[in-house]
Amino acid sequence: MTDYRWLIYALISAVCASLVAIFGKVGLFWIGASCVAGAVSWLFYFKAIQIGSVSKIAPIDKLSMPLAVFLAVVILNEKYSKLNWLGLGLIVIGAFLAALN
Repeated sequence: MTDYRWLIYALISAVCASLVAIFGKVGLFWIGASCVAGAVSWLFYFKAIQIGSVSKIAPIDKLSMPLAVFLAVVILNEKYSKLNWLGLGLIVIGAFLAALN
C-alpha cells in the first residue's frame, strides 16, 4: 500500500500558506494569525518532506498561490478575469502533473 500522507501534509501546507496573504490583506491586527498560518505551513511542509520526495511535495505546496487567489475572490471580493482563471487552472494542472510518479 502506498503512503500518501505526504500529499495530505503538502496540501495542508499550501492551504496555510495561502492564508498568510489573506490575513495580511485583512489588516495589521490580523498579523498574529498570519504568523501562525505561516508557521503551521512550514511545519506541515517539513513533515511532508520527511516522508515524501521534495520533487513531488514542492509543486503541491506551490498550490498556495492559486488557493490564495481563490480565497481573495471568495473572502475579499477581489475580481479576476477569465484569462486570469485560465492561468490559475494551468498552474493547478502543472502542479499535479509535476507531482505524478
